Amino acid sequence: MAELFTSKARMTARKTGLESLRSKHMDDWKKITQVIRPERGLYIESSDTEQSKRPTSMINSTPAVASRTLSSGMISGASSPAYEWFKFILDDEDIAKWGPVKQNLETRERIMRTHLARSNFYQQLEILYGDAADFGTGFGIIEPHPTQIFAVKLFAIGQYLIQHNALGDIDTVYAFDWLTTLDIMSRWKDKASVMVKQAYDKGDYNAKFRVWYVIEPNQVQDSSALWRGKPWVKFVFEESNTVEGEAGFLEISGYNEWPGFDLRWRVGAGNVWGSGCGSLALGDAASLQTYEFRDAQAVEKGVKPSLKAPIFLKNKPINQAAGGVTYYDPYTANNSDVSPIYQISPGILGAIANRITDIERRINEVYYKDLFLMLATSDRREITAREVEEKHSEKLLALGPVLQRTHRDTLDNALARVYRMLDAASAFPPAPDEFKNRAIGPRYTSALAYAQRAAGAASIERFFGFLGNLAPSFPKVSFKVNAFKGIDHYADAIGVPAEVMVDDETAQAEFDQMQQAQAAPDQAAALQSAAQSAELLSRTDTTRPSALSFLLQRAGG
Repeated sequence: MAELFTSKARMTARKTGLESLRSKHMDDWKKITQVIRPERGLYIESSDTEQSKRPTSMINSTPAVASRTLSSGMISGASSPAYEWFKFILDDEDIAKWGPVKQNLETRERIMRTHLARSNFYQQLEILYGDAADFGTGFGIIEPHPTQIFAVKLFAIGQYLIQHNALGDIDTVYAFDWLTTLDIMSRWKDKASVMVKQAYDKGDYNAKFRVWYVIEPNQVQDSSALWRGKPWVKFVFEESNTVEGEAGFLEISGYNEWPGFDLRWRVGAGNVWGSGCGSLALGDAASLQTYEFRDAQAVEKGVKPSLKAPIFLKNKPINQAAGGVTYYDPYTANNSDVSPIYQISPGILGAIANRITDIERRINEVYYKDLFLMLATSDRREITAREVEEKHSEKLLALGPVLQRTHRDTLDNALARVYRMLDAASAFPPAPDEFKNRAIGPRYTSALAYAQRAAGAASIERFFGFLGNLAPSFPKVSFKVNAFKGIDHYADAIGVPAEVMVDDETAQAEFDQMQQAQAAPDQAAALQSAAQSAELLSRTDTTRPSALSFLLQRAGG
């Protein structure tokens, strides 16, 4: 079993099957590269990956700008380094509130954010958002780094193959990269092939070799150390090196957690590859370039039209410059005018302009441009989640599944991977005993995350509004509601920081204290009134028949 699992022949056969699966999408991806995202996509077999001019049909830049705005908006709204977009929580909330544990969690959050900001994480995450939105799928891996503990390596569309498991989660990737002689010798000097070593000995450091990265679930996992004891295994090998067995690989290593840095914008039932805004906008983007070209043609024909001229002017210069003069003999022909063959109707230019505007609007709607532009261009440190939710509730509803996949498939996995790498590097302070053996996970606090939760705040608002209208007529209904819990849920939904809120016990104690303080003057006034009454009673003649004397007699028996 182990020999079969480490066989390059097996990997080649599986790669062929995955290429067949991917081929159904390649044509669309190439078109998206041409009219939406010219700088992304690797579809050539040559090692010349540094192309000065990629294949593009772009004249109107609206699709590219919409794509750029979306990726910038996703960073600003979901995972911006400018604010705290995640917090660590424990599976036991009571323990998490205890001082030393809470302080330790906050320290780990700061350390995590610092390392994320120092690495290439955010730069690669923005590209990943763009890849997923345009092509439907984006993929990379989080690998160890010699000086920064970790780094993200992102692959371009067309550069990798993927497969998912029975639960629909990506668990396999076959990706290639072109590495130079110096790259390979610097990392795998002892494992390099004969061809790489010969190139190195000749000083041909820039020669490129195609290297494959294969990450799969470990089918020969056991309790031993090294890669055989890991849930996932990575094989790295030169494509031209046909040596079988472990000796034929540049590297075989393992992972305790999924190292993938991936996102699929939308996933159809049973599909492996995702679909994104690019596939929806592809038709409009292509037609936009055609209309832009036709508009330029119409303007050019209007400004510099095709001419008709008498035959005797053939091979003679016709000056079409402003103020230019063309000389001819008017007696050599009855009709000597030089004039346009036809006139461009002004209405045509207006119709084309209107058509272009409509197409641009549709493309911007597909890419949620107005929503993301608000997030990307806001001059405030953190736009409120409530404002996002109120202005763009419909768009947030459509974006909800994407944000859920972003949290679950991308950010959850990435934070777990980075957290374990930092923990292994002893980057975190020692944990209190109460912290140990507790599950830790992220809670997202970004503007988009809170805006999604704010949808539930509207129902709380309506309920309390209804209760407020009903309570004056039916006071007993107010006892049906736990106001403190309602406030907690509402504050959580609209993103009020936890530090602003106090716990129920403190709030109840302060309320009771306030009631006692308000009741004190009334009690003092009552005592003073009783004293005055007693003094008045002491001065009353009770020997004369009166109502008071009657009551006193009755009281005395």
